[in-house]
Amino acid sequence: MGSIKRALVGLTFANAVNVTLGASSLFMGELTSGNSKDAGLKDRFTTLEQCEAAYDKLYAECKPPAETDSGPSGDGSYHKPEGRTGVPNDEKGYDYKEHGADWNKFGECGGPDQSPVDISRYVDIQGQTKYLLWFDYYLDPDLQPDHQGAIVNDGHGLRFDVPSNHVDMGFVKIGKTEYSVSEYQFRAPSEHTIDGAVFPVEMQIYNKAEEGIVAISIFFREGESNPFLASLRESAGGDDGPVWNGRSEIKNIKGIFTGAFDLENVIPKGDVSKEAPFYNYKGSLTQPPCTSGVDWWLLSKPITASRDEIRFIRKAIFMSESSKHGNARESQPLGNRRVFVGLTGFQHAIKRHVNLQGWREEDEVQNPRGYNSGDRPWGEHWDGVGVQPGPAGAPSPAAAPAPAAPATAALAAKNVSVVSQTKT
Repeated sequence: MGSIKRALVGLTFANAVNVTLGASSLFMGELTSGNSKDAGLKDRFTTLEQCEAAYDKLYAECKPPAETDSGPSGDGSYHKPEGRTGVPNDEKGYDYKEHGADWNKFGECGGPDQSPVDISRYVDIQGQTKYLLWFDYYLDPDLQPDHQGAIVNDGHGLRFDVPSNHVDMGFVKIGKTEYSVSEYQFRAPSEHTIDGAVFPVEMQIYNKAEEGIVAISIFFREGESNPFLASLRESAGGDDGPVWNGRSEIKNIKGIFTGAFDLENVIPKGDVSKEAPFYNYKGSLTQPPCTSGVDWWLLSKPITASRDEIRFIRKAIFMSESSKHGNARESQPLGNRRVFVGLTGFQHAIKRHVNLQGWREEDEVQNPRGYNSGDRPWGEHWDGVGVQPGPAGAPSPAAAPAPAAPATAALAAKNVSVVSQTKT
């Protein structure tokens, strides 16, 4: 059975059991009277086929009623949504009923070197460090409490487009090239897997430059609350995210919920003794047109989010007619592609450049952590000239606060981290 269906059986079914009275009998059988500790365990499934049959039965009982106006003509018929617009169109649209197996007619989806892939957790390290990946995600210092962004469900999952929302969320840097955050998307269950392990939610952050796309993949598992997802859920109104039912739906994200605009909240912080490896490979976009040449970086260990925060993302996806079985493309062959391992060392200060204006007063300089790269921070927002222009639609440099003032908001918002890439 494929990894996608395993995820549905293991994750969707488990979530449904929490809210369905008597559903536990599908897994465990009826509890019997008596004092035996194994009384409730004797009717556990003995085959995978039994589990699948129970899942299908429970899904039929719990799935939402079909929308009567899901078709463009209002005739109750279903039509696949187009990319980005969400407009129903069977010729140009696509969905996840077959998890991408029917996408070969779109762009490069039928070509080689596609994403996602399954990554082997343990690899042999060979060769020398190739280059550095820097994270420079931060809270836009020009963000106002009354600002409103929009997270969209266009029938293919939840998506936040950075330029159209007129906000600056930062950069990543490889060599001398800066890749501005362009958008982030959510997948449920995860598209990438590690040794076949599927995670409840995967967040994909796309960073763009003329040289190409750098995509960052973050996995979530249930645990302590995550400030990014918590703020996103609270701003969107609690449990109900945007759902596609024949048309795109939008939920507003308000600037007062600053955690939902700060991608630093999904990058784990550590020091030299607590490294968080990234896996790196060359792949593609995971949905049509499946453009190749994407530089993927996958965090090797999931970060945590609360059950309600994870459910907020999953519910919006699974309640949409076009992604009622999730919005994860099936795993693609890795083929002859090489995988790299990035050993991460997070630093909140550039140790040899404490003479930067306003930088000496920062707490990170007083108590620096992580590696010393010897590299000066990039962008004009680190000197007295002004803020480096962000992506299209981002605030203009003139609107930014002067960096010469001590402990400015722009500096205080920074968390610079470095990833060294080693060939495997």
